[in-house]
Amino acid sequence: MTQKWSELIMLHWPVPERKVSETTPEDLRPDLYNGQAWASVVVFKLSNLRVFPIRFLKWGSFLEINLRTYVRDEEGRRGVWFYSLDAADFVSVVAARLLYGLSYNLSEIKSRQSGQQVSFDLNRILFGGKSRSHIQASITDQEIPREKGSLDEFLLERYRFWASRNHKKSTTAIVKHKPYEPKKVEAAQYRGALFGSAGLGEPNSEPVLSHYSEGFPVEASAPSWFNIAGQENQT
Repeated sequence: MTQKWSELIMLHWPVPERKVSETTPEDLRPDLYNGQAWASVVVFKLSNLRVFPIRFLKWGSFLEINLRTYVRDEEGRRGVWFYSLDAADFVSVVAARLLYGLSYNLSEIKSRQSGQQVSFDLNRILFGGKSRSHIQASITDQEIPREKGSLDEFLLERYRFWASRNHKKSTTAIVKHKPYEPKKVEAAQYRGALFGSAGLGEPNSEPVLSHYSEGFPVEASAPSWFNIAGQENQT
């Protein structure tokens, strides 16, 4: 499967390690940075979606908002666990739930932009229980240096995700894209129900760290349980 992610806004908060352990599958464990677990809200535009073997079918572009945390599996492989993924495209939502077991929800997402200030309003309408969330941020042109071992690298450079159809065992897939070229975000704010619906508890402060990325093309493997010729899951 191939697609393009554009205009990513990523807001990050520290969260209790115990909460991450309680809300992710038993075969995953929290991936910590200096002893701290993290969760992130990510907003972006998804376009150019093509799915093997029906690449001739074209999807329109749509907005997505997801809540993720950072985990390792029993082999020590690092990646992300998605608590929720909200999108407005019904076919994509259903397909991702069936193929990957991802917790996609059908939602209405409205965006507004005034200069460098952007905002998003999410209204969840199917699968995840009705809820609303609001995200806003001011994008800058200030580039963030990419330093190996930094918290920025820990939060951004993730090339594997897990999903699960039950709480005991997860399935995994790989994503491929170029490294992030992050820019600084100012005045980032979030309010809503994403964290609460995941069992984490809503943050009571602005994000500790925020990033913006113009985006890049992305390739995702088939899930580990479903290998198709040309789409084998990688280790």
